[in-house]
Amino acid sequence: FRRVLFRSVMKIGTIKIGSQCSVGNYTVILCESELRSGSHIGHLSLVMKGETVPANTYWAGSPVQVDTTAIRRLLE
Repeated sequence: FRRVLFRSVMKIGTIKIGSQCSVGNYTVILCESELRSGSHIGHLSLVMKGETVPANTYWAGSPVQVDTTAIRRLLE
């Protein structure tokens, strides 16, 4: 067997989170990202580096995308 070791690099950066935002369980938000006021991220989601989530929207997935099913449920 051959062992291959990879170097782990820790990067530190800012994450901006606006007022009245929510972040689901086990969600990862990478550095230099922004969640604008009233945005919501679903469970098990990944917000990529440098991504901006617009205000008053619902996003989910890995990587995150607009969650139209959550919006439809709210409108019913």
